[in-house]
Amino acid sequence: MEVTLKDLRQLNLESDPNKRFESIEQEVSDIAPDAATLISKGDSLILASHMGDPSRASTLCTLIQDRLRVMWTQIMSEIEIVKFQTQMLEKHSQSFNKITQDIESWINHKHNNSEVFEREINNKYANLLKMDELISDIEALCYDEKAISKMRLKIVELKNKLNKLSPLSQQQNVNVSEEVLSQINEIRTNLGSLLKELNLIPLSNNSVALQQSKIEDIQNKTKVLEASIGKLNSKSTNDEIFVQRNIKNIQETWEMLNKCVIERTGQLSSIQTEVSNLQQSGKELSEWLAEIECDMEENNLTSTLQDKKK
Repeated sequence: MEVTLKDLRQLNLESDPNKRFESIEQEVSDIAPDAATLISKGDSLILASHMGDPSRASTLCTLIQDRLRVMWTQIMSEIEIVKFQTQMLEKHSQSFNKITQDIESWINHKHNNSEVFEREINNKYANLLKMDELISDIEALCYDEKAISKMRLKIVELKNKLNKLSPLSQQQNVNVSEEVLSQINEIRTNLGSLLKELNLIPLSNNSVALQQSKIEDIQNKTKVLEASIGKLNSKSTNDEIFVQRNIKNIQETWEMLNKCVIERTGQLSSIQTEVSNLQQSGKELSEWLAEIECDMEENNLTSTLQDKKK
């Protein structure tokens, strides 16, 4: 199960959403049957093996079975987090590919009406800006640097083709104040950074304190970002498509991040419960072993005395 968790964590290196979904299904199908068998039948086997000592059976169930249950819960939670992010990646990737195909199709089409041509080519330049925004969002969800570089090169390629069609046409600057533009870029950057921080939090039972500290920090930063998004939304009366599009994307990304934070917090809660139970069970097991050692010493002493009497 620990290997499965690590494998799920590695999926953010995959740039293809479809392959991610396939990997998730494969991971679940590989481990689910064995996990279900161990969890469902393990308790019965332990209880049957220790019928004469129910308290010891309960301790062993906690040490072994409860840990399996918690690990399975963590896996299912991690799958949800991967799905949230993959669904968002799929949406952005589809938008990027659609714009790419639209521009390439338009470039290859004959243009006879100069007025229509100028209007349309300006729209294509505007779409290049949207593609650049999509790459920033994808970069927070996919750590495949080669795939990201390939997307950036595609924008350069399309821009060069548009420039050849109309050397006098240039990409227009958005009609947005520097303050609003700066706020949008800052929020987008912070969202991406928080998402990466969340994905890098260790899942080991040996790092509960570290996880608690990091998750609390991310929760606080997430709340600050929510307030920043609210202020940007309330102050922005600009009907500029660029602003409205970015606010919408930022809100969707924040909602996805918040869902991931909630899932990760649930994981931590499960780990904390597991650690607490293991500590208690370990204490009980130590006491049990101490009793056995004491009984063995008494038996040895009794045997020694009996031998001397002989």
